[in-house]
Amino acid sequence: MILVVLVSCDDGGSASGSSGNPYRVTYHAGEGAGVPPFPQVVRAGHIIELPGQETMTHPSGKALSGWKSSLDGIVYNPYDRYPVYADVDFTAQWGTPPKLSAPTGVTTAVLSPTSSVRVTWNTVYGATSYDVYYQAESSTSRTFAGNISSPPFTNNGLQPNTTYYYYVKAKNSDGESAFSQSASVKTPNSNTGGGGTNTGGDNPGTGTTGGTGSTPTGIDAVSGLANKLSWLQSDAQSGGSYTVEVNANETIGSYTLSYSGKSNITITLKGIGSNRMISYTSNTAMFDVNYGVTLVLDNNITLMGYSGTSIRIDGGSLIMNSGSTISGGSVGGVFISGGSFNMSGGTISGNTASFSTGGGVYCGSSGFTKTGSSTIYGYSNSDSNSNVTKDSSGKIVSGYGHAVFAGNSSSSSKFKDTTAGPGVDLSFDGIWFNGGWDN
Repeated sequence: MILVVLVSCDDGGSASGSSGNPYRVTYHAGEGAGVPPFPQVVRAGHIIELPGQETMTHPSGKALSGWKSSLDGIVYNPYDRYPVYADVDFTAQWGTPPKLSAPTGVTTAVLSPTSSVRVTWNTVYGATSYDVYYQAESSTSRTFAGNISSPPFTNNGLQPNTTYYYYVKAKNSDGESAFSQSASVKTPNSNTGGGGTNTGGDNPGTGTTGGTGSTPTGIDAVSGLANKLSWLQSDAQSGGSYTVEVNANETIGSYTLSYSGKSNITITLKGIGSNRMISYTSNTAMFDVNYGVTLVLDNNITLMGYSGTSIRIDGGSLIMNSGSTISGGSVGGVFISGGSFNMSGGTISGNTASFSTGGGVYCGSSGFTKTGSSTIYGYSNSDSNSNVTKDSSGKIVSGYGHAVFAGNSSSSSKFKDTTAGPGVDLSFDGIWFNGGWDN
């Protein structure tokens, strides 16, 4: 299938000194199905980042392995940076999936001194170490930065006022994963202060404040959760990492976390002082996490659902850390239609999936990983923390994943009806299952 819609061109990301007539970049799904990535129209010398699988559907038992160029026949990796000097077609290549999933949720932050960058990411089930690579703005090749057993990784000795792109691979004795999607960061000028959690792009985001001065700026100068979310809608920048501090229990509407023309945005919700409950009164998801956005639920945050699912992931990423809770959803706690969910801590409890599967978590053909101290409750008639699945008559039904259901029509499915507590790891990358499933 070929999508023939064209998007507008821009001048960003060009190699130094390049100009000229625009060229078209078109993507084809090959053996895959679904909608391939949108074509692009860019000026000569513009460096594009090749996409991942996005809205394409993989052939049974296969995964996206690269993009074959119509110009030179070379198969380039997903997320490779490619300079465009002519019209080019890229056809998706599908192969045996690696046994390890590619890391997700890669984020970057400039440290003090300003020549250092911290890189972090979601851990991958089964990985024993990670290779970190970087690529300077004007380069089309990756440089190996180092290997580490677990995140974060610190890269030192970088040039000031330079944009860098970071990629991570998971490894174990059986092999390695594909590259992660990139995360970009721009180092400041050598005469400016470091610190803060601003993470990349030509207009880095203003997250928790660093540098000099004591007057709050950016999102820190805004009070109230609804106002902070509105600020993000208008002021979030590509590559920005934003900490949203919640100082009281609040009630909000439904929010779609999607920022037109921007990507690689990380939003962290964190309760201050004590546990803070966020409630809502909508019939849809409290948060709908779209492409290019990572939502992190950090310590002292409880999302209390209403008559919808608490979080829907539509191409973005969700991370749950210790001290966070998702409860009260009447269409399940977390619904993953695309993207990824990494749960290394926290609790999912007291959710109901009416007329559907996955009381705590439903995962279609996307990535889900549960590790560490996290807990997803199953069903017990004596436990008020239970997640539960029900049929159309309201009858409680087993085998549909009171705690978790994962799978879709093109693959086998797994469920977890019993509680998955600390030490019970679960994972599904769209093809492979690992961990303590019930079936």
